[in-house]
Amino acid sequence: TYKSWAAVGHLEVTFPSGFGFSGEAYQGANLGSYYGGILQHSTIDGVASTGGWAAAWITPAPKVKMAAGIGIDNPKDDDLVSGRSLNSCVFGNVTYAFIPQAKVGLELSNWQTKYLNDDTAKNMRFQSSFILHY
Repeated sequence: TYKSWAAVGHLEVTFPSGFGFSGEAYQGANLGSYYGGILQHSTIDGVASTGGWAAAWITPAPKVKMAAGIGIDNPKDDDLVSGRSLNSCVFGNVTYAFIPQAKVGLELSNWQTKYLNDDTAKNMRFQSSFILHY
């Protein structure tokens, strides 16, 4: 039997002037089924993991929102035999709302994955999105 546990905190603050910030922090074990521990949950004793994310945003125009943030997922190295030992991301994005129910967005992010027995993998990613609210 695998036992899973987590303690999580979340904060979101939005100011009337059009900016805000939010974040989440967690600590737990055997969180692979919940996308924690960099999806590593294959040991009998479990993989402990700590991580979270933080973001800030501003609305410079009524239909435009810009955001930037960071994220990290850090499994406990002593619980790993090999594999991924740290995932981190830094991102920035902008969205434009054609109407309140439809937005388009662009995001640039820099990802790094560290490994116990291998070189660090790095990836710069650019992506677009279409968001429909209903």
